[in-house]
Amino acid sequence: MKGRVLTAKKSIVLYVFAAIMLFSFVVLSTLSFVVFKRPKLWFFSFCLCFGLYELLRSILLSIDNSLYLGSLLICIGIDGFVIDFANLQKYTPILIAMSFAVASFLVFVFYRQSFHLVLSFSLIFVTIYAYLLTKNLITFEIFIAFVVSFLVILILTAIFQIKWRK
Repeated sequence: MKGRVLTAKKSIVLYVFAAIMLFSFVVLSTLSFVVFKRPKLWFFSFCLCFGLYELLRSILLSIDNSLYLGSLLICIGIDGFVIDFANLQKYTPILIAMSFAVASFLVFVFYRQSFHLVLSFSLIFVTIYAYLLTKNLITFEIFIAFVVSFLVILILTAIFQIKWRK
């Protein structure tokens, strides 16, 4: 955690940003209860605020886990607000699954971890096939065949990555 950002220590920047995000969370939660009359938005407010903190932590300290968690929580927070305000409750599973795919793809882009590329594309295709299954455009057996094939690809990618690291 050594180092400075604009003549301030990284740890001090993170502490100050954590305080700002805590204040933002309290304000957003209060707005969700008092103004919007939608108490379930407090969770999505938390996701946004904590996600922004983790994203800054990832930028300052170059931590891939923080990038994944931060981008995932930001996407879930945005999805929650969009779902609630646009009445898209029937698309909730699709949007949440796409949040995982976006987070994995961002980790691949910034840290070049091939497992996350395979994971993101697998999640995208499984989400598409799940949507097709819910619309009765494919059968359950075809859906399971695609899911199993993507799981095998993920397992093989993980095994080969572990062998290459040694």
